[in-house]
Amino acid sequence: MFLAVARAGSSSAAARQLGTDQSTVSRRLAALERALGRTIFERHARGLVPTEQGQLMMAPALEVERAMLVLADAARRAEREVVGRVRVTLTEGLAQHVVVPHVLPVLFESHPGLAIDLVATDEPQDLARQEADVAIRFFRQAPGELVGRRAARLALGVLAPKRSARALARRSTGELPWIGYERPGFETPRPRSSGRTGRRAR
Repeated sequence: MFLAVARAGSSSAAARQLGTDQSTVSRRLAALERALGRTIFERHARGLVPTEQGQLMMAPALEVERAMLVLADAARRAEREVVGRVRVTLTEGLAQHVVVPHVLPVLFESHPGLAIDLVATDEPQDLARQEADVAIRFFRQAPGELVGRRAARLALGVLAPKRSARALARRSTGELPWIGYERPGFETPRPRSSGRTGRRAR
Protein backbone atom coordinates (compact mmCIF):
# COMPACT_ATOMS: atom_id res chain seq x y z
CA MET A 1 0.00 0.00 0.00
CA PHE A 2 2.90 2.33 0.73
CA LEU A 3 4.29 1.85 -2.77
CA ALA A 4 0.86 2.08 -4.37
CA VAL A 5 0.18 5.45 -2.70
CA ALA A 6 3.65 6.74 -3.58
CA ARG A 7 3.11 5.81 -7.22
CA ALA A 8 -0.50 6.96 -7.52
CA GLY A 9 -0.21 10.12 -5.42
CA SER A 10 -3.47 9.55 -3.52
CA SER A 11 -5.11 6.95 -1.34
CA SER A 12 -8.19 6.80 -3.56
CA ALA A 13 -6.16 6.06 -6.71
CA ALA A 14 -4.09 3.50 -4.80
CA ALA A 15 -7.27 1.86 -3.54
CA ARG A 16 -8.57 1.47 -7.09
CA GLN A 17 -5.31 -0.14 -8.19
CA LEU A 18 -5.30 -2.52 -5.23
CA GLY A 19 -8.99 -3.40 -5.53
CA THR A 20 -9.91 -2.11 -2.08
CA ASP A 21 -11.52 1.00 -0.61
CA GLN A 22 -9.94 4.33 0.29
CA SER A 23 -10.67 4.05 4.00
CA THR A 24 -8.73 0.78 4.20
CA VAL A 25 -5.69 2.35 2.54
CA SER A 26 -5.87 5.39 4.83
CA ARG A 27 -6.10 3.22 7.96
CA ARG A 28 -3.14 1.09 6.90
CA LEU A 29 -1.00 4.11 6.15
CA ALA A 30 -1.89 5.67 9.51
CA ALA A 31 -1.00 2.40 11.26
CA LEU A 32 2.34 2.26 9.41
CA GLU A 33 3.16 5.81 10.43
CA ARG A 34 2.30 5.03 14.06
CA ALA A 35 4.49 1.94 14.00
CA LEU A 36 7.42 3.87 12.54
CA GLY A 37 6.86 6.95 14.65
CA ARG A 38 7.37 9.02 11.51
CA THR A 39 5.23 10.83 8.97
CA ILE A 40 5.84 9.24 5.59
CA PHE A 41 3.42 11.29 3.45
CA GLU A 42 2.62 14.98 3.38
CA ARG A 43 -0.90 15.99 2.48
CA HIS A 44 -0.92 18.59 -0.29
CA ALA A 45 -3.63 19.94 -2.52
CA ARG A 46 -2.20 17.91 -5.39
CA GLY A 47 -2.21 14.72 -3.34
CA LEU A 48 0.08 12.72 -1.08
CA VAL A 49 3.80 13.36 -1.43
CA PRO A 50 6.45 11.22 0.33
CA THR A 51 8.31 13.01 3.10
CA GLU A 52 12.07 12.69 3.45
CA GLN A 53 11.47 9.61 5.59
CA GLY A 54 9.11 8.25 2.95
CA GLN A 55 11.70 8.80 0.22
CA LEU A 56 14.27 6.88 2.27
CA MET A 57 11.82 3.98 2.49
CA MET A 58 11.29 3.72 -1.28
CA ALA A 59 14.39 1.68 -2.17
CA PRO A 60 13.94 -0.94 0.61
CA ALA A 61 10.23 -1.16 -0.18
CA LEU A 62 11.00 -1.84 -3.84
CA GLU A 63 13.37 -4.63 -2.78
CA VAL A 64 10.64 -6.17 -0.65
CA GLU A 65 8.19 -5.91 -3.56
CA ARG A 66 10.61 -7.65 -5.92
CA ALA A 67 11.19 -10.43 -3.38
CA MET A 68 7.42 -10.92 -2.95
CA LEU A 69 6.92 -11.12 -6.73
CA VAL A 70 9.64 -13.77 -6.98
CA LEU A 71 7.96 -15.71 -4.17
CA ALA A 72 4.55 -15.47 -5.87
CA ASP A 73 6.00 -16.66 -9.21
CA ALA A 74 7.66 -19.62 -7.52
CA ALA A 75 4.39 -20.56 -5.81
CA ARG A 76 2.48 -20.40 -9.09
CA ARG A 77 5.07 -22.60 -10.83
CA ALA A 78 4.86 -25.12 -7.99
CA GLU A 79 1.07 -25.29 -8.37
CA ARG A 80 1.40 -26.07 -12.09
CA GLU A 81 3.96 -28.84 -11.51
CA VAL A 82 1.96 -31.86 -10.37
CA VAL A 83 4.38 -34.42 -8.95
CA GLY A 84 4.23 -37.35 -6.56
CA ARG A 85 2.50 -40.71 -6.22
CA VAL A 86 -1.28 -41.12 -6.11
CA ARG A 87 -3.08 -44.35 -5.23
CA VAL A 88 -6.35 -44.72 -7.17
CA THR A 89 -8.93 -47.41 -6.49
CA LEU A 90 -11.41 -48.45 -9.18
CA THR A 91 -12.98 -51.52 -10.73
CA GLU A 92 -10.94 -53.83 -12.93
CA GLY A 93 -13.14 -53.21 -15.96
CA LEU A 94 -12.90 -49.44 -15.64
CA ALA A 95 -9.13 -49.66 -15.27
CA GLN A 96 -8.71 -52.00 -18.23
CA HIS A 97 -11.05 -50.38 -20.72
CA VAL A 98 -11.02 -46.69 -19.80
CA VAL A 99 -8.34 -45.44 -17.41
CA VAL A 100 -5.24 -47.33 -18.60
CA PRO A 101 -5.70 -46.93 -22.38
CA HIS A 102 -7.34 -43.49 -22.48
CA VAL A 103 -6.80 -41.49 -19.27
CA LEU A 104 -3.28 -42.32 -18.10
CA PRO A 105 -1.41 -41.52 -21.36
CA VAL A 106 -2.90 -38.02 -21.47
CA LEU A 107 -2.30 -37.52 -17.75
CA PHE A 108 1.36 -38.58 -17.91
CA GLU A 109 1.98 -36.40 -20.95
CA SER A 110 0.69 -33.35 -19.07
CA HIS A 111 2.33 -34.26 -15.74
CA PRO A 112 5.44 -36.43 -16.28
CA GLY A 113 6.36 -36.20 -12.60
CA LEU A 114 3.15 -37.94 -11.54
CA ALA A 115 3.05 -41.63 -10.59
CA ILE A 116 -0.25 -43.55 -10.38
CA ASP A 117 -0.82 -46.77 -8.42
CA LEU A 118 -4.05 -48.44 -9.56
CA VAL A 119 -5.87 -50.66 -7.07
CA ALA A 120 -8.30 -52.66 -9.22
CA THR A 121 -10.96 -54.13 -6.96
CA ASP A 122 -14.72 -54.34 -6.64
CA GLU A 123 -14.48 -53.79 -2.90
CA PRO A 124 -14.67 -50.14 -1.77
CA GLN A 125 -11.44 -48.85 -0.26
CA ASP A 126 -11.56 -46.61 2.81
CA LEU A 127 -10.13 -43.22 1.86
CA ALA A 128 -10.37 -41.96 5.43
CA ARG A 129 -7.98 -44.74 6.49
CA GLN A 130 -5.67 -43.88 3.57
CA GLU A 131 -6.25 -47.19 1.79
CA ALA A 132 -6.32 -45.00 -1.35
CA ASP A 133 -6.05 -41.33 -2.24
CA VAL A 134 -8.75 -41.24 -4.94
CA ALA A 135 -11.67 -43.57 -5.57
CA ILE A 136 -13.64 -43.93 -8.82
CA ARG A 137 -16.91 -45.48 -7.79
CA PHE A 138 -20.30 -46.32 -9.21
CA PHE A 139 -22.20 -45.10 -6.16
CA ARG A 140 -22.58 -41.87 -4.25
CA GLN A 141 -20.31 -41.33 -1.26
CA ALA A 142 -22.09 -40.88 2.06
CA PRO A 143 -21.87 -37.33 3.42
CA GLY A 144 -18.78 -36.71 5.49
CA GLU A 145 -15.26 -35.36 5.17
CA LEU A 146 -14.71 -36.69 1.64
CA VAL A 147 -15.33 -34.57 -1.45
CA GLY A 148 -16.86 -36.20 -4.53
CA ARG A 149 -17.81 -35.10 -8.01
CA ARG A 150 -19.40 -36.84 -10.99
CA ALA A 151 -16.75 -37.83 -13.53
CA ALA A 152 -18.98 -39.41 -16.18
CA ARG A 153 -22.31 -41.02 -16.88
CA LEU A 154 -22.45 -44.64 -18.03
CA ALA A 155 -25.41 -46.03 -19.91
CA LEU A 156 -26.55 -49.59 -19.21
CA GLY A 157 -28.43 -51.74 -21.69
CA VAL A 158 -30.11 -55.14 -21.77
CA LEU A 159 -29.10 -57.28 -24.77
CA ALA A 160 -31.13 -60.18 -26.12
CA PRO A 161 -31.94 -61.84 -29.45
CA LYS A 162 -34.74 -60.07 -31.30
CA ARG A 163 -37.13 -63.00 -30.94
CA SER A 164 -36.58 -63.13 -27.16
CA ALA A 165 -36.85 -59.35 -26.88
CA ARG A 166 -40.26 -59.37 -28.57
CA ALA A 167 -41.49 -62.19 -26.38
CA LEU A 168 -40.27 -60.54 -23.16
CA ALA A 169 -41.09 -56.93 -24.00
CA ARG A 170 -44.12 -56.73 -21.68
CA ARG A 171 -42.45 -58.31 -18.64
CA SER A 172 -40.81 -56.38 -15.81
CA THR A 173 -37.05 -56.51 -15.37
CA GLY A 174 -37.44 -58.51 -12.17
CA GLU A 175 -39.16 -61.30 -14.14
CA LEU A 176 -36.64 -61.53 -16.97
CA PRO A 177 -34.58 -64.75 -17.32
CA TRP A 178 -31.20 -63.10 -16.71
CA ILE A 179 -27.92 -64.77 -17.69
CA GLY A 180 -25.17 -63.92 -15.21
CA TYR A 181 -21.59 -64.86 -14.48
CA GLU A 182 -19.37 -65.58 -11.53
CA ARG A 183 -15.63 -65.14 -11.07
CA PRO A 184 -13.55 -67.27 -8.69
CA GLY A 185 -13.32 -65.63 -5.29
CA PHE A 186 -16.01 -63.05 -6.06
CA GLU A 187 -19.54 -63.49 -4.79
CA THR A 188 -22.34 -62.32 -7.07
CA PRO A 189 -26.08 -62.59 -6.52
CA ARG A 190 -27.53 -65.50 -8.40
CA PRO A 191 -29.48 -64.31 -11.45
CA ARG A 192 -33.24 -64.51 -11.24
CA SER A 193 -34.91 -66.82 -13.70
CA SER A 194 -38.49 -67.66 -14.58
CA GLY A 195 -37.45 -71.15 -15.62
CA ARG A 196 -39.06 -70.75 -19.06
CA THR A 197 -36.26 -69.74 -21.42
CA GLY A 198 -33.29 -72.05 -21.18
CA ARG A 199 -30.49 -72.48 -18.65
CA ARG A 200 -28.46 -69.98 -16.74
CA ALA A 201 -24.85 -69.63 -17.76
CA ARG A 202 -21.88 -69.12 -15.49
